[in-house]
Amino acid sequence: VFVDDRSTPEIVVKADGSWEFALTVGSEPVKVDIRAEDRVGNKAESRQAVIVPDRELPKLTLETKSIDGVVWSTSENVELTGRINKLRGCTLTCDKSRVDVASDGTFKLSKKLVAGTSALKVELVDWLERKASLDIAVMVDLEAPLISLTSPKAGEVLRVVSFPTEVNVTGRVDDLTATLSIDGEVIKPDAKGVFKKSMRVDGPATFSLKISAVDLA
Repeated sequence: VFVDDRSTPEIVVKADGSWEFALTVGSEPVKVDIRAEDRVGNKAESRQAVIVPDRELPKLTLETKSIDGVVWSTSENVELTGRINKLRGCTLTCDKSRVDVASDGTFKLSKKLVAGTSALKVELVDWLERKASLDIAVMVDLEAPLISLTSPKAGEVLRVVSFPTEVNVTGRVDDLTATLSIDGEVIKPDAKGVFKKSMRVDGPATFSLKISAVDLA
């Protein structure tokens, strides 16, 4: 037996033809060349093998931004990126379809999904059948949040008895995950999406409000 082209002591073959030997494997691959020759010089075809140490468990990470474990998208065409920790002997799949991995361990998934929530399973398996997996929830949100203003109405003239006075701005947003703001101040709607903001008015005036809602997508 030759280990990395260096000869080792001859191995004793047992009566049943079996044999064994032990060798130490460090951090680098070890090449083994096995040869057999009988007492009259007949040689068997040699056998070669490479022993590759693999002590690192597979790891899989998602690099696309997620919020509370959910990836949000404003398009049905969703692109996810991630990284694996090792290349040799590993197979990456998404919902059992193979995924190509770049030489630096990064990967890109392109999926066309329907509106709503979709579940994707990404799995990394090495040659020792050790696995790492990610269950990814993707929310495709194709509609912007809808804001309806209850009071005051656009262009409405408010009549008050005296100044200063308080004007209540009320309305509703249809998406509870959206961040609602009035003139830059974040307003928290209630469980039904209803919001309210009180404004102090010191005298007769025409004023405008900027009300916006930005969803997670």
